[in-house]
Amino acid sequence: MLARLLLSVSVLVASAAWRQAGPGGPAGEPDAANSIAATVNGVPLFAAQVERLVQLSVGDRKVTDEARRQLQAEALEQLVKQQLVLAHLERQGEAASLQDVEFAVGQLINQLARQERTLDEYLRARGLNEQSLRQALRWQLSWKEYLAKQLTEENVQRHFAKHRAQFDGTRLRVAQILLKIPAAPDGREKALRRATNIRDDIVSGRLSFADAARRHSDSPSASAGGELGWITRREPMPESFSAAAFQLEQGTVSEPLVSPFGVHLIQCLETQPGRATWEDVREDVEAAMASHLFDWASSRPDQEAEIRYTGAVPHFRPGTREVAQ
Repeated sequence: MLARLLLSVSVLVASAAWRQAGPGGPAGEPDAANSIAATVNGVPLFAAQVERLVQLSVGDRKVTDEARRQLQAEALEQLVKQQLVLAHLERQGEAASLQDVEFAVGQLINQLARQERTLDEYLRARGLNEQSLRQALRWQLSWKEYLAKQLTEENVQRHFAKHRAQFDGTRLRVAQILLKIPAAPDGREKALRRATNIRDDIVSGRLSFADAARRHSDSPSASAGGELGWITRREPMPESFSAAAFQLEQGTVSEPLVSPFGVHLIQCLETQPGRATWEDVREDVEAAMASHLFDWASSRPDQEAEIRYTGAVPHFRPGTREVAQ
């Protein structure tokens, strides 16, 4: 959910995040609303940045406290990854130079002058200082240039051909079993163990998926054997759900999947191939490629980073999807 939101345009993480840094920006002392959530090689990430991205994801929808904690951890994870990507680009000599950044600052100053505004006014209105502005611009310029090199027509066509069902309008008829996560410190682990046991019963043939849904699911679809009807790759289900569903062969059952709504088991009941060409859905293909490149660059084996979490907002315990505070 958050990954697609953050990466569908290359500058959203930086621009949304740095706009939320408090008076004085990253170089100054944060106020209570902008306490530091984590640092990556000394670069601070603020709690307000996390909250801004969660709000962009949730909108006006109501979410439980447990779901919000999950979303906060996902948002902070993405902000950490942004810093890791920039470090990778620096090692490869592909990060924007100081000259590139200064040129962008000069362009901004000239644009403001035509509006009879000053850079100081611009910075004060956004809670930035010049250092944080340059940091944000360096990320934007670096990521935009990197994507321009990677998202060539040839690469886009190749990615479409390899993952055609995710883009060509293919529809899946799916069913789910949803287990709500108990409000307890070990609630997530208990729900995952329960889902694993249910899946074992289904895969072994001791219980059909439909019967298991009627018996165990907390979803309104339980009475219908878990059936949700037809979905496409992008809607109407959350990104994590759809991504897992489109990895399934017809008749197979997913591994337990954790989302802000609980723990899911998904079954693909039927597949209806789509007809869209790569030109029809180029924007979607490019967004998916950007997300893949972001994750790939942030997890390089040569990545050496010092990441410190302050506990100001929930985060994933290193190496797990367990949310900690």
